[in-house]
Amino acid sequence: WYIPTDTMLVGNQLRLRPLQPADSLRWHFSSDPRVWVDQELLIRINFTAELEVTLILWRQPDTLCFPDDTGVDTVRRRLVVVPEWEAAVIGRYYGATDARPNEHYEVEIYWVESNHLATHAHLRITGVHPGCNNTLTYNAVSRIGPGYLAYAFFENSAETTTGCMAPQGIAWLSADHQEITVRFRMRNPDKITEFLPETTFRGVRL
Repeated sequence: WYIPTDTMLVGNQLRLRPLQPADSLRWHFSSDPRVWVDQELLIRINFTAELEVTLILWRQPDTLCFPDDTGVDTVRRRLVVVPEWEAAVIGRYYGATDARPNEHYEVEIYWVESNHLATHAHLRITGVHPGCNNTLTYNAVSRIGPGYLAYAFFENSAETTTGCMAPQGIAWLSADHQEITVRFRMRNPDKITEFLPETTFRGVRL
């Protein structure tokens, strides 16, 4: 569920790697004087920005096939980092699970500002499981979601009255932002160490 994209949320971890082998390489970020030389780069960006990511690769020249080949390749890509309240996934979606395609219901993902009840602003998801109290909400932890179009969510609650114990999942938005797929699972209320079978919700934006 890794989603390559040119847009990501603040606090997300960015993974970069070249698509071709290289003897050595360098990563540059806009005017930042630092240089990274890792074959696979993992970096967390905790601020909004528009960055130019530059990759320079050195390899053995292939002059037999390409006489002008110098063995040096440079690739540049623009990266936009936006705040969480601009997450593309925010909205209401109408659909059903694969297991019960004729039983439609609504799922909502929304932004909550910090207040006296919630000390940290965060994304929330509600209505994800039709067998639960649909007003129950779970944190959508975009920091561990990949990129801009997919978001992980979880809840460490031991609440049992609705049978919705510690749901986990990931919400994936289509490239045109109009369709959503949510894969999720719940813990078995009869045996907390086990999960119930995974469920997939598919919906369209309202």
